[in-house]
Amino acid sequence: MKLYALLLIALLAGVVVLIIARSAEVRAAGAAAPAGYDSAVNEFWKRWETSRPSDAIRQAAPTGDFQRAWDRMALAADDYQGRTGGKCLGHAEIARRSLGERIEYISFFALYDPVPLRVQMLYYRAQDKWTPISLRIDAAPSRWLQEANPLQLGGSSTAQQNPGADDMGGVDDQQPGDLGGGR
Repeated sequence: MKLYALLLIALLAGVVVLIIARSAEVRAAGAAAPAGYDSAVNEFWKRWETSRPSDAIRQAAPTGDFQRAWDRMALAADDYQGRTGGKCLGHAEIARRSLGERIEYISFFALYDPVPLRVQMLYYRAQDKWTPISLRIDAAPSRWLQEANPLQLGGSSTAQQNPGADDMGGVDDQQPGDLGGGR
């Protein structure tokens, strides 16, 4: 009887070790397979943090039309940086989501004192190359809180129930701190 108990314990220990090893392999494989747009994102933040945000935004624009459309936003980001000490303190990734096989959403905080900027991007892959197709920057923490609340509580937001309206009955695009939308 003791022999069967020892064999059962050894078998369970072996299964546990295999499960742990397999989960470590899966985590390592996921970490080792970066998205195809990561080098472009890294270059964007290198420019933003060592130069001016407008340089990063202009370089990210895939065409002259996008560059012109994003110009107001680029100048507003430079202005914000100038009003908050003239230097970005770094960046922190907030979220990364696949919106299908060919579109990826990624958002960051550009860190400033006293309030960060939120930078949201959409990347699109038509063939083999990932291209930024939308960029949005805002400094509206009340909006971030409103958007984060349903995620934390597991509910649905008012905007999802009533598209176009926020909880205050206004239009979401008119909140203070919005530095310009994407295309």
